[in-house]
Amino acid sequence: MKIQSVRVWGIALLAPFVVLSSGCSWLFGDQGHFRERTMDYQKAQEANPLRFPKGVHAKGVVELYPIPHVIKKGRFVPESAEDIPRPQSILSVDEDLGIELRTDGSATWLVVEQSYDKLWATVSDFLVASGMELDHQDRQAGKIETLWLKPRIIEEEGVWASFVNLFTGDDKENTREKFLVTLEQVGEQQRYSVRIDHVTRIRNEDGLPELTTSDWAKESENPELLGVLYDEVSDYIADEKSRRGHASIMAQSLTAMPSYLMTRDGNGYPVLMMQMDLNRAWIEVGSAIKKAKLVQSDLNLSLGIYYIEVDVEGEDEPLVYEIKLISAENGVQVAVQVDDDTLAPIDVSDKLLSAISKQLG
Repeated sequence: MKIQSVRVWGIALLAPFVVLSSGCSWLFGDQGHFRERTMDYQKAQEANPLRFPKGVHAKGVVELYPIPHVIKKGRFVPESAEDIPRPQSILSVDEDLGIELRTDGSATWLVVEQSYDKLWATVSDFLVASGMELDHQDRQAGKIETLWLKPRIIEEEGVWASFVNLFTGDDKENTREKFLVTLEQVGEQQRYSVRIDHVTRIRNEDGLPELTTSDWAKESENPELLGVLYDEVSDYIADEKSRRGHASIMAQSLTAMPSYLMTRDGNGYPVLMMQMDLNRAWIEVGSAIKKAKLVQSDLNLSLGIYYIEVDVEGEDEPLVYEIKLISAENGVQVAVQVDDDTLAPIDVSDKLLSAISKQLG
C-alpha cells in the first residue's frame, strides 16, 4: 500500500511540470481552447455576391467605422495581430440623432447625419450663441473662423468656464484664442464631419499675427478646451435635431400669437414671452442686448444667462443682473434676476426687458 501511495503522489506532483513544460499549448496554442483568432480571416473563403430578384434594389452601405489604409511595398500583409492597423475610435454615438464623436490619435471630430445647409446654420448659430464673434465664413469651402477672443476667467458651468487654468503662459491678460470650424462631407450620403482647430497667441506691441495653413495644422495646446467645445456643439446639434420634429406642431399652435409679448407673472413681476425654441431665443436676446447698448459683462449658454451691468444710484460700482431664459410649454420665458433665488426689483426688470423687447424682431 505504501508503494502504491507513493506512486500516486509522484504522478500528482509530476503532472504540473508536464503541463508547464508544454507551454500551456493545450490552452493558448494553435489548437488550444483560448487560441489567438485574429489571423483567422486569412482562411476565409470568398463567396459570390448576393443576387437580388427582379424589382428589388440593393441599398448602399455607408462606412460608419472606416478602416485606415496601410500600404507596404504595394501590398500590406500583417505578420501578427499586433501588426494590424486599428480603426478610428468612436468616443460616443447617438444613433437616433445620427451624431458620432470620433478620435484618431490626437485628432477629434464629429460626424453628423444631416443636410449641409441645416448643419451649417446650426454650427454658425452655436458659435454666435456662445459669444464667439465671427471673422470669416466660406460656405462653399465649409470654413468658419472666429475673431481673436479673450478668454473669460469665470468659475461657472458652460463653454467658457473650461477656459480656467487651461491657457499656457502666465500672461492671461494678453492671451488670445482663435477657432476654425471645418465642415466636410463623409462618403456619398448626407453625412458631414465637424472639425474644430484652435490656436493660442500672446498679444504684443505689434498686435496679433496673421495665421497660415500650417498654424491651423498644428495640434492644439489645450485639448481639454477642444473637448469641452465638442461636447457643447454636439449637445447643441442634438437639441436642434430633436426639437425639429416638434417644430411644425408648435408653429401651428402659435400662429395666432405674437412672437414677443411683455406680460407679468402671478406676483406682478415682468416677464418677456418669446414664441420660439430656446436656441433661437438665446440668439435673438443676445442681438437685442447689443442693439439696446446694454452693458453685457458676460454670458453663460449652458445656464441660459446674460449678465448685465446696471448703474444704481447710491452704489459706487454697477450692479450685475442676470437675464435668464427658461424653456416653457408655450415658448421661452425671459426674466431678470439677482440670482437663482432672488428676482430683480420690478423697476429694474421693467427697464431691462422693455429695452430688449424694443429691439426684437
